[in-house]
Amino acid sequence: MRHSPLVLRDYFPAALTLVMLAVLMALGLWQVERLAWKQDLLARMEARRDATP
Repeated sequence: MRHSPLVLRDYFPAALTLVMLAVLMALGLWQVERLAWKQDLLARMEARRDATP
């Protein structure tokens, strides 16, 4: 069974939207994980700075 170009053309925007949504959610999660990593790094640097030699 062949799909007509009309059917593929109708579903392309929806498929593209779902793919882009997944990509953007992954990038947002990456930013949240990066923030946690950076805050931990800064806390360790501050603790090391304030520690007695």
